[in-house]
Amino acid sequence: MNKTRPFLLPLVAVALLVALQSGTQAQSISIARQPSVTTTTCAKLDAGALSGTPTSNSLANFVATGGTALGTKLGASSSLVDALGFNGVVKASASAGSLAYQAGSRFTVVSAVTSSSIPNGTITGGAITAASTTGILVLRSIVAQCDGTGWAGSGVTNFEFATDNVKGKTGAAAPLISVVKATFGATTTYSTGATDPLAVLETGKKIYVLGDAGAGTGAGICNVYLTFERGVDGATITAVSLP
Repeated sequence: MNKTRPFLLPLVAVALLVALQSGTQAQSISIARQPSVTTTTCAKLDAGALSGTPTSNSLANFVATGGTALGTKLGASSSLVDALGFNGVVKASASAGSLAYQAGSRFTVVSAVTSSSIPNGTITGGAITAASTTGILVLRSIVAQCDGTGWAGSGVTNFEFATDNVKGKTGAAAPLISVVKATFGATTTYSTGATDPLAVLETGKKIYVLGDAGAGTGAGICNVYLTFERGVDGATITAVSLP
């Protein structure tokens, strides 16, 4: 038995050396491959191109095309901020697809009206809004807050608010409301209340102020606040002041 040991030792040493070399190579290959995988992943997240054909129902597929399972994709060059209608500071521009401008949403515009600019018995020259756009608007309330002078007018019994709608009450002959002149005197506040809509303003129509039997006189100013409710997505209107 002792005579055979010198012959076995070289074989054992060779086997150990081969095993050690194989293990070192395998470890080196593993270490060398790991940076390659990490670098490739980071490149795609940072600046690499996404697959030309994203997997169905994946996030990449949703961003590119939308889908039944994931919902409607965002519009071109749009973010969730745009879709919600706010950017954290001011409202985004009105659009039919914006939640801030959807049907049923309310908003208020204000027109500064000088008494001497109020016309006599006609809506001509008395517009306090521009023409409405996109769709119908429900006029919910009118509030007027006057300065230390207020509105006045020789021959005026009532100040009135009207529309140029095609249907319903329209024009100077059929105003929406007619209010005693003194209601708009110095430092007064007038309100129609908000229990019922005053009218539905048709697309492309305006709101007007006028005197019933005389023009307004003097430099008194009342701010007229008009509150509307959108009848369709994106419907809107802007105020026009009468200086």
